[in-house]
Amino acid sequence: MIAVTAATLVQPEVSQVATTRVSPPQVGATQERSAKQESSAQSNATQERLALDPAARALARREALRRTNAMLHRVMQQSDDLVVVFDYCDSFGRVTRRVVSPIRFLDGDRFLGLCLSREAPRQFIRERCRNMQIAPASNFVMPVPLCDVM
Repeated sequence: MIAVTAATLVQPEVSQVATTRVSPPQVGATQERSAKQESSAQSNATQERLALDPAARALARREALRRTNAMLHRVMQQSDDLVVVFDYCDSFGRVTRRVVSPIRFLDGDRFLGLCLSREAPRQFIRERCRNMQIAPASNFVMPVPLCDVM
């Protein structure tokens, strides 16, 4: 057993602390941290505005839907090479990770796609899709395990 006493702990001398210089990489890291903090503050301000302003919420929803549509359209154009991976909340509220090869847009806010987990065509409601990402189709082999997302 090792005993640690106050005498064994070494404190830096004040003169050492006062003469420490910041090298240029640390300055860049400091600037990067402050930029991230500023970005986080802007993000928090945007979230607060969305929570209070119904028009801003509707605009944010439309913008997210536009980005999702553009992503799906791109994958549909390159269906042999790309798939989309997203978290999907079904009608029972279960959230699962899906790997889908989109086929076409349907009426309203739905799209038809081949679910590589279910090994069958499925209709997906775009508003229920979260964290959508494009991935190379070569990374997946059917059937893709269906995973619950918590």
